[in-house]
Amino acid sequence: STSQGQTPNERLNLSAPAQVVSQNPLEPVLRQRVTPPKPDTIRLISNRNFAGIFIVKFVEGSHVRYRDNVFTTSSQEINKEEARRLSRLKLSIEDVVAELEKLNLLVRQHRDRYGFNVGATFSKKGQEPDALFKEKTVLEISAGEELADLDLYYTFAAKDFHDLVVQEKFMNELNKFRSIELVEAAFLTEGASLKTTSSFAMPQARTPDLSTSQGYLDPAPGGIDARYAWTRRGGHGDGVKLIDVEYDWVTDHEDFAPDSTRFWGGRPVCAYDGVNNTTGEGSGGSEHGTAVMGILNAPHNGFGVSGIVPNIRFGLSTVCRPLDWAFAATSHEALFTLFSGESIAGRTHNIVTSYAINDAASGLGRGDVLLVEQHTFGPLSGERCPWSDCSQWEYVAMEYYQHSFDAIRWATARGIIVVEAAGNGGQDLDALRYWPRFEPTVRHSGAILVGASNGNGNLNRAFFSNFGRRIDLNGWGGMVTTLGYGDGPAGRVAPWNVNVINRFYTNNFGGTSSAAPIVAGAVASVQGARRAAGRDPLNSSDMRMLLDQTGTPQTVPGTPEDAALRVQAIGRQPNLRAAFDFTFGTPGRGSFAGAGTYTIQVKHSRKVLDVNIDWFSGQDNGRPLGQFDSHNGDNQKFSVEPAGGGYFTIRAKHSGKCLDVTGWSTSAGTGLQQWQCHGGANQQFAIEPFGDYYRIRARNSGLYFDITGLSLNNSARLQQWPWNGGNNQMFQLIPTR
Repeated sequence: STSQGQTPNERLNLSAPAQVVSQNPLEPVLRQRVTPPKPDTIRLISNRNFAGIFIVKFVEGSHVRYRDNVFTTSSQEINKEEARRLSRLKLSIEDVVAELEKLNLLVRQHRDRYGFNVGATFSKKGQEPDALFKEKTVLEISAGEELADLDLYYTFAAKDFHDLVVQEKFMNELNKFRSIELVEAAFLTEGASLKTTSSFAMPQARTPDLSTSQGYLDPAPGGIDARYAWTRRGGHGDGVKLIDVEYDWVTDHEDFAPDSTRFWGGRPVCAYDGVNNTTGEGSGGSEHGTAVMGILNAPHNGFGVSGIVPNIRFGLSTVCRPLDWAFAATSHEALFTLFSGESIAGRTHNIVTSYAINDAASGLGRGDVLLVEQHTFGPLSGERCPWSDCSQWEYVAMEYYQHSFDAIRWATARGIIVVEAAGNGGQDLDALRYWPRFEPTVRHSGAILVGASNGNGNLNRAFFSNFGRRIDLNGWGGMVTTLGYGDGPAGRVAPWNVNVINRFYTNNFGGTSSAAPIVAGAVASVQGARRAAGRDPLNSSDMRMLLDQTGTPQTVPGTPEDAALRVQAIGRQPNLRAAFDFTFGTPGRGSFAGAGTYTIQVKHSRKVLDVNIDWFSGQDNGRPLGQFDSHNGDNQKFSVEPAGGGYFTIRAKHSGKCLDVTGWSTSAGTGLQQWQCHGGANQQFAIEPFGDYYRIRARNSGLYFDITGLSLNNSARLQQWPWNGGNNQMFQLIPTR
């Protein structure tokens, strides 16, 4: 694999160390993008990789584009920021241009001899040139982090090509170019579930209500308490859109939610992939998606199962898309089924999966949910698989691979909540061989990574689940009742075991693939309730923090054999009752009741927000905001007035001027001041409940009110900062006159 042949020290040699960089005080402060280093040597493995397709990405700042069958760039095409990022790699645009001359010759030789053609990986046919690059510039400001230029990714593919040796040599030659950030082969991927077998009985007239078997819907600590969420307005996922990324779905199942626009990017063209009724063989790729959507949004119709969020609007983004994926920006047609080693029955590869993720994200908006159900091979661990079925040993989450990571990071930068299966490889993701791919302080996609517990109320790590600090939350990894597969309880009693595909049910769906939709359902339920209450949806970071703070801890009583599994972190299991109570708070003193006059008290210091009026200058524009002991002065009272769209202006009573983010800044650490009211976005704020307190978000930056350094001092400045859940970012709004 492309990760083999690296020493631990080489893996630690980051090409872009994690740090905050700023070009000048007037420009946004962006966290620097981190990428794993290239291996010295790329090695392809016949049972993991296959010939005929691989992916290449050029370095950031190079602005390399593929036009008229050649890669080109020039100093006229790159801007000042690109030049800065390029120079950070000790490269100039002249260096890149010189390399492209040699690179184009190499590419042309392989095109003429072996049929390798090149297509943009993420750009769509007919899309405006540099559309993704332009969007990146905007997203970086809101994300506070450098993002990948997705226009720098290119897919190389050859029809009817089968020679891994030739491809390995070609890839290694490309890998030597300094202007290329990565060269990576395709790895087989599949849904992150455990295989199951089928056995059938004759169907009966009507399927009964099976929801009593869905223990994951029950109250904590056993389940996520979805039944409680259904008693809350919006708790069925109302107004939230979710797209599931995986192989296939049996959409004509009797209990599959109807939706006329369900497919995002077209109907899968791969054949139905089930489990052989007699031998139990087969990956069940088509049944997999059916089971996932059953957990999420099976209708509450009195028969079959009940989905966690039946009212979501949903889409299905297949990873089996041979005609619209590779060469999407060219006139070529990719013959996906002809790539050597590719298994059509239930498996695809990581390159097309990254495209399906990015494609799905283009159909979602802020606060919507993208579910990634695929997992794939990671690096060899050097350890022996301890299981009887080792088919998924060493599998990891899709974001291990940089192109999938970058696609996911783009989605989370857009405000989409990505829920991603952590994989069934049984691996410690904190191990050195994964560095820095799952080190949350260095490289973080923003996705909620989901591990698997044993299920049925046992919150210890399932033996197959990956674990580590990067994993955020967990869900049931076994004994999950849902649609598909056609197996069921011992005794094979109908309706579990019927011989009609569109009436298949199971009570044994599992893996991180069952855990991930349980968590995604919890996310959509919270978002739906917030929408119903007229509140802004949470972003990925805030949702992750909410479900973690209110979730059921992983550590529960168990046998001595369970002890090791308890300390192998897979995060907490969502508890929707606690999450709803925490996010909506308890009415009473300090509750915000809409337009009115308030003092605003800081949680950590118990001081109140105060406009500095020293030297008789309280009426002036630019007077700073801070905290101070309460003295009931008018410079500590604020009129909160609706500004439309769920936002408010906050006007100081003593001066009549508005709270204002200095200079329209979107940078962390910028102070708040008073200024003549003009109605701009830097004078508009969202007041969001968080437990018994509120947090206040600036519209123009997306950053939150924050008292500098958790200070307890009078006059400590009020600034804007990314949400971190600190008590210096929480406030009570106390009605006053």
